[in-house]
Amino acid sequence: MNSLTQLIEIFYTEEAMNDERSYETLRQVKFTAQATIEDLAMLDAVAARFGKTRATFTTEIIRNAAIELFSVLTDSDKLKVAEAADTSIAEHMVKAGCTWTEVGFLGRLENQTTHWRDLTQLKSFSPKENEGS
Repeated sequence: MNSLTQLIEIFYTEEAMNDERSYETLRQVKFTAQATIEDLAMLDAVAARFGKTRATFTTEIIRNAAIELFSVLTDSDKLKVAEAADTSIAEHMVKAGCTWTEVGFLGRLENQTTHWRDLTQLKSFSPKENEGS
């Protein structure tokens, strides 16, 4: 393989990586929240302890909180809330100019997401219960 062929392959790889970064950027949504100074001071102190910024740390907290909140809903509420969240995600991505095909438990869908609805199909388990299996 000659160096120009390798160079073009590198360009293709970089382009794909840029597309992935663009998609990830579109998935990040800024919002404003209020909190007490005491709570923010602790958040900042814990984030700093692990070398994180408030923004990075808060993103992880929100991700984990969303999953935890979703997991404790009743099954019927999970279905309703999951559909509302998936619809909101799809609307955001379409507004941003994205088009996509998603394949999940609901099948192959165009310009729709099934992120939360797919999670309603998964059965939770405790790894300790399955250790001897």
